[in-house]
Amino acid sequence: MNLCSFDFYETDESRGHVLGSLIFPSMIGHPINWTFPGKPTWGQAAKDADREFFNHSMKIGVLLHDLPVESNRVDLDPDVVDAWGLPVARITHTPHPNDYAQERWQIAKNGEILEAAGASRVIPVNMERITGNTSHELGTARMGNDPATSVVDRWCRTHDVPNLYVFDASFFPTATGINPALTIMANTWRCVDHMLAYDRHGWT
Repeated sequence: MNLCSFDFYETDESRGHVLGSLIFPSMIGHPINWTFPGKPTWGQAAKDADREFFNHSMKIGVLLHDLPVESNRVDLDPDVVDAWGLPVARITHTPHPNDYAQERWQIAKNGEILEAAGASRVIPVNMERITGNTSHELGTARMGNDPATSVVDRWCRTHDVPNLYVFDASFFPTATGINPALTIMANTWRCVDHMLAYDRHGWT
């Protein structure tokens, strides 16, 4: 059960950070022992917690527009291999300080919204770390005109291999703070139209 608000998505530097967040109510009325900090996760105590909060609780989630960090990357792990002995992909992700500032401000604002809605108790859950399992991992094949600073051109064709195209999330220079699937599909449609209209005539 989700609705989204972009009221706090645009940059307002008076908040102490740039960019903003998409916020959304979620987990309305659901058992909460796996999302609520400090609540028991097993046995009778977990059942009691679910009974207490079921149909009497909600949360406001935050989808951050995080800043790019040059050291964040996807590479091949030097130590871990798959079942065939090949190196597996390794994701390195360190949040930017702006991400934490943005999150702290938005969580406080979400608390104000819940209190204004009549919440009897508000429990803020702040971001202590990002492990990559709740992130939209984008980038690593930057789009641009200069082969020295980008991997693909404006049509997502690689600079080094003329007949190789990359149609996924890797062309994004930044995460945008929104679920990226529709943008990925729209960009793919745009690029394939160009490929069929122009590029295919040079194929042999």
